[in-house]
Parts: sequence; C-alpha cells; structure tokens
Amino acid sequence: FEMIKSPAFNNSIKRIRFRCLVIDEGHVIKNETTQISQTLRKLQYSTALLLTGTPLQNNMHELWALLNFLFPYIFPEGSSGSFDSAFNLTKNLANGDMLSKCHYMLRPFILRRIKADVEKSVPPKEEIKVFCPLSEMQQFWYKHLLLRETHLLQKGVSATERGEELEITAKTQYQQLSNLLMQLRKCLCHPFLFDGVESDPEETLVEELVQASGKLQILDRLLQKLQASGHRVVLFSQFTSMLDILEDYLVQREYKYCRLDGSTNRVQRSVDIATFNAPGSPYFLFLMSTRAGGLGVNLQTADTAILYDSDWNPQSDLQAMARVHRIGQTKTVHVYRLVTRGTVEERMIQRAEKKLYLDQMVNRGSTAQAGKLEKLGTDALLQMLTFGADKILSAD
Repeated sequence: FEMIKSPAFNNSIKRIRFRCLVIDEGHVIKNETTQISQTLRKLQYSTALLLTGTPLQNNMHELWALLNFLFPYIFPEGSSGSFDSAFNLTKNLANGDMLSKCHYMLRPFILRRIKADVEKSVPPKEEIKVFCPLSEMQQFWYKHLLLRETHLLQKGVSATERGEELEITAKTQYQQLSNLLMQLRKCLCHPFLFDGVESDPEETLVEELVQASGKLQILDRLLQKLQASGHRVVLFSQFTSMLDILEDYLVQREYKYCRLDGSTNRVQRSVDIATFNAPGSPYFLFLMSTRAGGLGVNLQTADTAILYDSDWNPQSDLQAMARVHRIGQTKTVHVYRLVTRGTVEERMIQRAEKKLYLDQMVNRGSTAQAGKLEKLGTDALLQMLTFGADKILSAD
C-alpha cells in the first residue's frame, strides 16, 4: 500500500492492464476518500477480489465503499446516500424484512468463512477478563484528573439531566472530554506515563514499578505462573510508551523477550518472529503493539495472549488475538484481558462488545441495537467518564 502511493511507482503501474487485482487486508480501502483508495481505483483491471477478516468495522457506509470498488456499475459513485438511507441501522434494520433484504443483497458478493469452517482441528480460544484494582498512586492521579475537570463534567451531566440538546455543548466540550478520557486511560495503564511522576527512570527498581500500577501487579503474578507452567506469551498494548515501561519491567525481571511495534523495520521483524517460533526458542514473551499485530504476524508457537489494554475498535483486538490463535496452532489459546473495574475502561469494553453485534447482525445474525453504537456522542462520553467516579472520589 505504501508503494502504490509513490508517484513514480504509481505512474508506471497505471499503464499496465491487469487480468485480476487481489487486495489483501481489503478493509484498508473502507474509506473511499483516502489516497490509497483513490489510487487503487485508477488502476486498470478486469476483475477484483478483496480479502479481509473485517468487511465491516464501524458502519454500513464502509461496506458500501468496498462494494463500490468491486462493482462500480451496481453501486455507482452517487449511490452512497440511497444505500446509507436504505440500510440505516437505527431506523430500518429494526424491521425484520429489511434485515432479510440486507442479507439477500450481500449474498452474491461475499464468501464468508470462519476458522472453524476452514480448519476443524484448530483448538478453541478462551477469553478471560481479569479485573484489576487501582494502586494507591493510580487512585490519587485518577481522582486528581476527575477533580480538575469537575466543572466540565457537572455542566455536561446537568444538561443531560434537563434533557437539553447537547449539540452546542458537544462542539465546545467534546474535545476536552476526549482528552480527559485519554488521560484517564493512561493513568489506568501506569501513572509513570505522565511526565514528572517517576522521580528518576534510571534508578526505579522493579518493585516500585510494579507497585505503582494495579494492572502491572496482576501481570507480574500472572507471568510468574505462566513461565513456571511452561507457557509462552504474547503481550499486547496500544501505547508504545507503555511498551517502554513493560520492556523496562521485563529486563529487570530477566524475562527473555522480543518486541514489535510500528517503528520496527521489516528485517528485524522477520528475524524476531523466526527466532521466537524456532524449536527450543529461549524467548518466553513477545511484546507487541496491538495495531502492529495485524501485519501478517504468525506467532502460533505461543499459547497465551495478554491484552494489557483494550482498543476502541474490537476488531483490532480480535486481529491481535489472531496472531496466536490461527491455523497451525496445536494448543488451546488462553486470552487474558486486563480490565480495571469501576473505571472508564470497563465501560469502554462493554461498548466494544456491543459494537461486535454490528458484524454479527449484518453478516450472520440480527440485532437492532447495533445501530445505536455507530457513533460515540457526548452523552455516551459523559456516561463513561462519570462511571465509577463516586467510588473513586470517596476512595472506596
């Protein structure tokens, strides 16, 4: 995809007429206005095939973009409005007849197969939520962040309770609320992600590092048991700054590990994956960015995945788990998702789980609720931020 964006390469390839164009990771073109999507549409080809594990991630318009790319004569450029209107999740799909029409419309265009259909011998995947406490330091910073924005939160909640429209409020406050949410998420991962909290990074002992975060306390105990039992682990986090802290922890605990994130070059990535998967490999753990986990990485020699934090998009987490739970895996895969109870993170995960209904509804099942989950409005953001705040502020 990066090559296709290069002007020199693009000018050369546009002169070739391809018999068939096959696009792996086809959901990359789910937005028809992006540079990659626009460039691919200028190629000359007779027929096209999209390969993707997530044909639908956020809303039905993305599905139209894929169908428009494949069949521009059936789904022409100007048809997105009528398509979005016809398959409006919040209005029409509550109607069972409309849902049936949606499934009927998709049937000629999508061949959908899941791992269980393709390879019967793949062992199952078991996901376990591990609820973690807040450390004393995390309680202090979480409370401090909430109190700092008390006026903002109270203003939004009061408007909601009075039933007022939040359109004007949303424009002025949504960005502030989003920033607060990000700060709270960083606090839940580890308070040392904030500048100045860690006195001297060079002098921090592993015990101090572990005690500062409830999640890291649980992870520390979990990794000790997993290593003693002979398991091998892939550990995911969204934040590269959190990967730095985890790397410091792994070094001090003397665990042998590899690391992969967006800055890792292709050669190093290939070497690390081959070394980790080699028979008798001494590496116990593979430290990986959640987003980098969707780059065709194959780590089926591990049997445990740990999600240190969760992504807004549940499909990203599923793709990350699939680095371990894939064809070729011989053991049952255990996925441990670390969640801090009674905080914004718990509500985030509840929302992500509900968002998966969108994929279920359109591709296999039927759930009218999924339409309400397309957009995160100011109301929903406020509910997330105030969830559990009373217990945090009362130090319960």
